[in-house]
Amino acid sequence: MSASGGLRSEDRSGTGREARAAVARHRVRRRVRGAARALLPAAVLLTVAVCEEAPDSISRQEFVNTYVALRTAELSGNSAVITARARDSVLAARGVSEEDLVTFADVHGDDPVYMAELWGEVADSLEQFTGRPDTAR
Repeated sequence: MSASGGLRSEDRSGTGREARAAVARHRVRRRVRGAARALLPAAVLLTVAVCEEAPDSISRQEFVNTYVALRTAELSGNSAVITARARDSVLAARGVSEEDLVTFADVHGDDPVYMAELWGEVADSLEQFTGRPDTAR
């Protein structure tokens, strides 16, 4: 400041630079916000598309019930392996396909905690249904 209370020329130019920088920052923010607003619909559509591409899977309970039914049919048969006819019959009765079972395993197979709990539930269900623990023949 000068003795008269006015701004010296260097102070005015500094203030001018600050004002221009503030205006430039404001313009950049407006452009960024505008670009973000323009991209928002595309981001929403992309999110929906990605979600729609995720495979539909049967529920956990459907998987457990179907697996228990398949295993029970296998245990009640004369061979160590369920026959194709018995398998198809169980799947048709439950409205589940082999592909449904594979998709469920693909969707959840990378989660070892989930799968361990799932197989524990299968084992418990089999034990309740058969009255004995499940063991491989």
